[in-house]
Parts: sequence; structure tokens; C-alpha cells
Amino acid sequence: LGKQIVFKKAEQPYHSTEKHDDSDTLGEIGEKARTTAEEFLKMAKEKTDDVAEGAKETVQETKEAVLGESDDEKEKFKQRVEQGRYHQK
Repeated sequence: LGKQIVFKKAEQPYHSTEKHDDSDTLGEIGEKARTTAEEFLKMAKEKTDDVAEGAKETVQETKEAVLGESDDEKEKFKQRVEQGRYHQK
């Protein structure tokens, strides 16, 4: 019962009053963030371009399947018409 509880004051971390130049570190972090963002955007654009190209090919293949002729066949027919042989294959 006669014991005293002593609370020790929490020590505050040491803070220097001197000015520190953190601009190099912040500049490095900013540069890393910028290059990471640029790389991400580049990869996203490449992926978008790949998807768009695949979609175009799918649309073309679908047209060919529905219409039953390809651009190659259309071009051959156009050449035959120009040569006056449109009824021949």
C-alpha cells in the first residue's frame, strides 16, 4: 500500500533546429513517381492499342463471315470488273 507509482514523462524525439535540405530526396521521389507513371501510361496505351487492333480484326472477320466475302475477294472482283471479266473468277 505504501508504494508509489511513478510515471515517467515520455521523452520527445530529438528535433534539430537546423534546416535540412530534403529537396534532393524529394526530387528523387518525384522523379521516380513520374517515371513510374509514364511507364504505366505507356503500358496501358500499348494494351489499349492491342485490344483495339484485335477488335478491328474481329469486326472484319465477322463482316466476312456474315457477307461471305473478304477484302481480298472484293479486290479481285474489282480488278475483274475493271478488266471487263466480272462474270469470271
